[in-house]
Amino acid sequence: MRRYYDSVEIGKLLGKAVISEISDSEKSRLASLISNNNLNNKQDLEKILRQAIPAVSSNAEEEKRERILMAIQEKIQLRKRQHKRRMIVRYAAAAAILVFVVVSTVFRNQRDTVVEPTIKHIASQEAVIEYPSGHEVILPKEANVASMLVAEDTVKAEIEKPQIYTVKVPLGTSHKLTLEDGTNVMLYPGSELSFPAHFSGAERLVTLQGEGYFDVTHDEKRPFNVKAREASVTVLGTSFNIRAYEDEGDVETVLVSGLVNINNTKLHPGEMAVYTRNNQSLSVHEVDANVYAERAAGIFVFDDKTLEEIMHDLSKWFDFEYSYTDESMKNERFRFKLERTEDFATIMEMMKFTGEVSFNISDHHVEILPGKKNK
Repeated sequence: MRRYYDSVEIGKLLGKAVISEISDSEKSRLASLISNNNLNNKQDLEKILRQAIPAVSSNAEEEKRERILMAIQEKIQLRKRQHKRRMIVRYAAAAAILVFVVVSTVFRNQRDTVVEPTIKHIASQEAVIEYPSGHEVILPKEANVASMLVAEDTVKAEIEKPQIYTVKVPLGTSHKLTLEDGTNVMLYPGSELSFPAHFSGAERLVTLQGEGYFDVTHDEKRPFNVKAREASVTVLGTSFNIRAYEDEGDVETVLVSGLVNINNTKLHPGEMAVYTRNNQSLSVHEVDANVYAERAAGIFVFDDKTLEEIMHDLSKWFDFEYSYTDESMKNERFRFKLERTEDFATIMEMMKFTGEVSFNISDHHVEILPGKKNK
């Protein structure tokens, strides 16, 4: 975990170096961090800086890049370390990834030439709300759904006997909405949430297909109930994440804060309940619940995830198909985080930088190949 925080600090300091806002003490700190994390190869550092500052017609940026590299290099005593066993992804590589993200963000608006990636976010597709009649309306980016529905004459006439409405989120995007009781829900790509315009009776009931992060308004008299495939989650007021896609074998519920009851099993903060459909069993595991809160805040977070888990998730965000030239690559593990505003090309470059994996894109198909270290 210490190296993880080091990698974040490396990214911030190198970002300051690139824009010439780094002090001598910070240069020394940067050099120490890079050396301690074994990211002290001149070629590695040069590659990161050249990715951040591409070739330009003026010599100014080229000179700045060389000055930064020399300043860091002067503080570093190059060393080599032999590993007794090969890790699938080293923390040094994770540090390099975060450095690349920070620096490339700083210079994104300074590039003279931009290579358009084949696969991007599908910004043209938007979430819609389906009315009981089947009519669909495009939703604003962050919608107070209850206020919008109650404002419509058709709903006002039906308010004594609430009917069910469904918000549908297509692949390639997410959508945040607020329900009648003040509960906030972040819906992820390919998800649907069904709910009434207002909650009546003794419970607040919604139905989820896909994945959603819920921040439920506390109400002791009316428990909040989420039906997600074979799982039923009941809460009074809490924050939790549910994943229940039709094409996945498990239903996962992670509790961030509060207390929930899933299929009559109590879940505490920092625990994940996994319902396995094949054998209809429920198991509970400890997890880092903060990951799910960060994801709801707009961050891609993959903490020691397999390549297959990562590609499966990314295919929902960027709507592509993928295949492997070597099926054994599915189990290789990565860890990284970045803002979800990044396009797929940036993510590919970061993963390629580890040397563990490479990509070949044709239209909306991604072919996954071994990286340089595996050849």
